[in-house]
Amino acid sequence: MLKKFMAKKFVKLGLGLIVLSAIGYGSYTYKIKSTKLSAEEPVFKEQKVIKGDIALDFSADGEVNLSVTNLDFEIGGKLKEVLVKQDQEIKKGQIVAKLDDTDYINKLKSAQVSYDQTVIKLEQTKQNYELQIISEKQKLDDLKSQLDKVNSDYQLQIISEKQKLDDLKVQFDKISSEYLPMKDMEDYYSKQEIEQKKLSYENAKSAYEAQLEKYDITEKQLKANCEDAKADYEVQLQRYNILLKDSNDVEAAKASVRNSEISLNMAKDDLNKTILTSPTDGKILYVSYKEGESVPTSAQSNTATANTDHFILVTDLGKAQVISAVSEEDLSNVSIGQDTEVVFDALDNKIFTGKVISIDPLPKRDNTGIVTYDVTIELNEASKDVKIGMNCSISFVLKQKKDVLVIPNSAVTMVEGKQSVQVKDKEGNIVTKTVVTGLTDGKNTEVMDGLKEGETLIIQEKK
Repeated sequence: MLKKFMAKKFVKLGLGLIVLSAIGYGSYTYKIKSTKLSAEEPVFKEQKVIKGDIALDFSADGEVNLSVTNLDFEIGGKLKEVLVKQDQEIKKGQIVAKLDDTDYINKLKSAQVSYDQTVIKLEQTKQNYELQIISEKQKLDDLKSQLDKVNSDYQLQIISEKQKLDDLKVQFDKISSEYLPMKDMEDYYSKQEIEQKKLSYENAKSAYEAQLEKYDITEKQLKANCEDAKADYEVQLQRYNILLKDSNDVEAAKASVRNSEISLNMAKDDLNKTILTSPTDGKILYVSYKEGESVPTSAQSNTATANTDHFILVTDLGKAQVISAVSEEDLSNVSIGQDTEVVFDALDNKIFTGKVISIDPLPKRDNTGIVTYDVTIELNEASKDVKIGMNCSISFVLKQKKDVLVIPNSAVTMVEGKQSVQVKDKEGNIVTKTVVTGLTDGKNTEVMDGLKEGETLIIQEKK
């Protein structure tokens, strides 16, 4: 709101509006018994019983607060085009202004080049990585083949050498079984036989022991070869697995692509932000800058006046709202959905109807200590004549009767403890009728029973 409302509102009971029906209003004065009036004689007037509306209300001041949308560029720059003007109606998505986009186009091109380069580098890094994977896998396969061969050789050679050893052992055992008994029974064999058998025994023994030594050496050598081949394979396997799980070069290249992509998207966004579009249907209230001027980034001001820092102000074409600062004493008489009547001095006191749509839960206190609460009323009809900031008077309807019989309070008198009125019948006679009254606004009264529309009342005028 652009100014403070009046802090204290006064309840004005008895000022409800009476809407007259199509039946005409007519009255004239006359005297009862004489055609010549005197100062002492009472003066009466006639008035028809009519149908209308009667209300009990209280009044408060208010101010128009149209729904305003602030349109600002999110980036700064030189204003190239302004495509709208004040009071022009616009549609949602309509372009309203453009900034000079030369610098932003160049930034976008530079960002695109950087992005393309990082993508190419990523592809190259991936290719190198894949080639490295292939190479390391080939090494692993070769070492696996070598390990399998070494294991196979180990089995074949061990079996061969073991067979030789077993054969020599059998031969040695056979000769031993022949020679050792002969040695113990030298008397039964010739010296030549014993010497020949001894030579055979020693040769078999030497052959067996030599083969046993060869077997042990061969087994150790083959085991060592197997262990070396296994170790080489396991080292290569570990290296290959690490390479599969962790590629620092590829990840670094991917990170570069992500960063350059962010920069590219930002450059695209900035270029798009050189074009300002309206997020809503509305009407241009104000344009702050002209073509060729430098426009800053989004302003922080919430002020909706001609000296606003915002670039363009757009108002909703829908219903206007009125804000009224209602005193804490009167707030209990206000409720959501309550009917109101709004009168603008600037619009020849034209009456607009509306409803209360919100009550601010937070109070406002001025420097005198008076507490008020902002109450928002939405008008039931839109009008191009209602401008933001217009002052108005608001009647909050507390109770209302529509299309009922209404008579002036001055027509009702008390006769023998009953409410009565004087009525002129069709023959011109003045008769007294008892009536039942209802709602009164202090000036007029609702008649619930005892009268009919169109009957003529006789009312004594006050001197």
